[in-house]
Amino acid sequence: MKNFKKIKEDNLKTRLQKIADTQRQESKFDGEITVKEEIQNPRIEASTNMNTTETHIIYDPSYAEQNPDKLSSIVKDVSLHEINHHGIKGIHKGYEFKGCPRNLELATRLIYENIFNILNAKGFSDEDIHYVENALEDTILHSDLSPVHTLNGIAHFFKEVGDYSKKFTPFYQAHVELNLSLFGTSRQKKTLKDYFTDDKEEKKKIKNVIDEFREKSGLNDLNASFKQVKNKKVLEEREIIRDFLNDERNWPEISKAYAEAFSKLMEPSYAMPLMNHSGAGTKGREKENSSGQGNPFQMQRKSKDYKIGRVQKAHKSGESAPEWIDSYEAMDLLYQGLAKKLAIEAKTFTESARFPLIWYGSRNFKSGRDNLENIAFGFDENARLQLKKKENSIDYQIPIKQSTAGFPKARFVLLDTSGSMAKDFNNGDNIGSAKIVPWGDRSKYHAALVEWYGFLEWLKENHLLERVGTDLVNFSSDTIYAKGLENAKKISLRPQFGSTKLNLNNIGEMFKGKGNLVLSISDGSIDNWDSISGSYLNGVKNHYGIHLQLGAETLTTKDLRQAGVHVENLYSPEELRGRVIILADKFYRK
Repeated sequence: MKNFKKIKEDNLKTRLQKIADTQRQESKFDGEITVKEEIQNPRIEASTNMNTTETHIIYDPSYAEQNPDKLSSIVKDVSLHEINHHGIKGIHKGYEFKGCPRNLELATRLIYENIFNILNAKGFSDEDIHYVENALEDTILHSDLSPVHTLNGIAHFFKEVGDYSKKFTPFYQAHVELNLSLFGTSRQKKTLKDYFTDDKEEKKKIKNVIDEFREKSGLNDLNASFKQVKNKKVLEEREIIRDFLNDERNWPEISKAYAEAFSKLMEPSYAMPLMNHSGAGTKGREKENSSGQGNPFQMQRKSKDYKIGRVQKAHKSGESAPEWIDSYEAMDLLYQGLAKKLAIEAKTFTESARFPLIWYGSRNFKSGRDNLENIAFGFDENARLQLKKKENSIDYQIPIKQSTAGFPKARFVLLDTSGSMAKDFNNGDNIGSAKIVPWGDRSKYHAALVEWYGFLEWLKENHLLERVGTDLVNFSSDTIYAKGLENAKKISLRPQFGSTKLNLNNIGEMFKGKGNLVLSISDGSIDNWDSISGSYLNGVKNHYGIHLQLGAETLTTKDLRQAGVHVENLYSPEELRGRVIILADKFYRK
């Protein structure tokens, strides 16, 4: 038989879970909220996954034993808090709750990036930036909830932080005071005042920070009251403040103002527990394990897929890459994203071909008379496959599965990075946007890189991409050879834009053995071609050679053709687009 204490604990758990479930149902929240008991300090913790909407509220058994009624209030308001990170659905007592930050895109673009730009420049770490982002998002969503909910549970949470630490840090006191000015009562403030500093200089500094935030954010322009008195006038003015804070169009300036002002209080060990961040890993607490801290948005934005999408969006809008992604990574991600679009048809070894269902005006193919380019497959009256001369037909697209037999394991790419490659296809300066790639997205070099990355994507999607075996030569004034995928990508994003010379002593194992893929992309003659042509042509003849010439015929391309290299002359980005993948399919899939 269970002892009385265990029965009491089980009853409390059931009651708390019921409170959370009630908030979930009334808020029309799709996710699950789980309330569980766990020994920990601080004694209250909550988190929500912005993707799965799974939400957890954790309490220490000692807190439950000492404060059962307060715990009920905390579970109620913390449930609302976590739900309102997503936005509460429906109308509640005449109010609509938008929440903050609502989704990853708004969180990143309107809040995080503005905080990052300021705090990163001041030397603060990623964990500091994540912590400040959480603090601001909590503040905004508390204001959003204030017309309907007293948020006593949030005040109890602040009190628990104070009980644990005895005094608030200046940063945390400013955080609490700002929150109370948006939703609090005089009673809540009185309860928390014991944890405020007694130091006059610190009090002045905290006041100045809050005043600066209100001034720079635009809150002072509202001429609204921030008093903790709930009379009709104050409540009406709080709604004006609420509307301002919850308008996402204001978030960039609010975020900048918050980061600028509150950074003045970010001294060592300034960070105390928020709902989703304990402060671990922040300034003065760098050695503490910060894994799992912060909301899941902050974890998701670190993913490669999200960063690719963010860089693509910036590029499409003609903006620079966000500062939290360094310039090399931004370029790499941009080309990976463009490559995915280029190679989307190559996710399997399936190639679409068009077969004729019905021929009209056609006849049998006559060898020696008809051009081979006009050959087509057809069926005779007995349904036997027969060669036809192309006339008119109704075609049907049929997927054909192909194998990789004979596909070269070693692939070498030679990229011309001479100065002319930084020009557009008319050799002019109409190179497009240079916000993310300094050579511009209408330059010949940009188009060449899209082909190179597209080929890598095609190899990856077809399980042919290896860390070794994909090498690159960057040739211009110098010939720079990179072995392996990562090194190859790095030097491809560091063009020289000098002269056009190729040093065969620096091309690695490109001509070693037989049957390698040797792909070159250039826009003119190689300056020292006379002195190297014999060796180059002798080396390439034992391999599969493809050369894409971005412009007219040159002595180099004529010699390459005669040596059996497949050469194509291409005069625009549109003509070049996808040619490497198409040629790889044509020449190397058997």
